[in-house]
Amino acid sequence: MTKPDSPGILWVKMDSLCRGYWQQPQKTAVAFRDGWYRTGDAFIIGCDGWWYHQGRADDFLKISGRWVSPAEIEECAITVPGVSEPIVIGAQDEDGLVRLTLFLVAPSEDPDVLYPKVQDKLLSTLAKYKCPRRVVFMEAIPRTATGKARRFQLRNWIVGNFMPRLMRQFGLDPATVEQAEPQLYRQMQGKCARCENADRCAADLEAGADMREFQDYCPNADVLVTLRVAERTH
Repeated sequence: MTKPDSPGILWVKMDSLCRGYWQQPQKTAVAFRDGWYRTGDAFIIGCDGWWYHQGRADDFLKISGRWVSPAEIEECAITVPGVSEPIVIGAQDEDGLVRLTLFLVAPSEDPDVLYPKVQDKLLSTLAKYKCPRRVVFMEAIPRTATGKARRFQLRNWIVGNFMPRLMRQFGLDPATVEQAEPQLYRQMQGKCARCENADRCAADLEAGADMREFQDYCPNADVLVTLRVAERTH
């Protein structure tokens, strides 16, 4: 039995439970034990006695030595008026530590106005280690043909560090651009994270391709060129 408000995996036992997975003995050995079945769904039992679903156990992330449920953070973020789709992704940074990024769809809201509201809501509701350090606004969450969020694409975008690398490829300093043009920077982040040409972009970045190569497919290429020209004229 887990402690109140601590996540645990739900096991079930019933007369109609199957014997295991068809021709998958290794998977059966993990999920079935002494008549019990490991569902893979994580729950917490609140102090009020209610059970709260926290998502799939495989989705849990270890932050600062403690387990964090992306679903808990997403459920908190979506209570902010104007937020329609929140997705939380955990990925390792350059130091090997897992950091959280919150991707948001808020079609009718100004990101400059909504951003502090989201941050205030998260910090006032959740423990600090559960609050994502970065928020990325998007027009839509990329999805698979079956409608599931393409979390792997967003995770690869974070790990690939595409935005800073692209800016440096165009001769720009990411920190300077973000500080001078925060709204533009957020718009570019959203477009970059949704881009379907990540593999090509990664290859071109690795090869040190000329910035003209990126203009064929990068959604931010024209803006990056404009920023570079503006920087050179000052």
